Amino acid sequence: MNALKHSQAESLSVVIDFQSERILTLVIDDGIGFDWAQVRADWTRKSNLGLLSVSERTESMNGELRVETQPGKGTRIEVAVPRS
Repeated sequence: MNALKHSQAESLSVVIDFQSERILTLVIDDGIGFDWAQVRADWTRKSNLGLLSVSERTESMNGELRVETQPGKGTRIEVAVPRS
């Protein structure tokens, strides 16, 4: 939903891959991107709650969140959680 709402992307892909040890979810867009460091800094003020929620849920499942983005370059978000 965040990508649809904020990215201004022309292309958006969502992939869910059920692997033997983990479930991998990828969200990739060609949108406007963002400053990941700034988003994380804003969490203390409880703004940007979408990615904060994803981060907290991923952590609660002993998973990993990886974000690759920069302004003007689109975004790739990877969430990997154990299958168990």
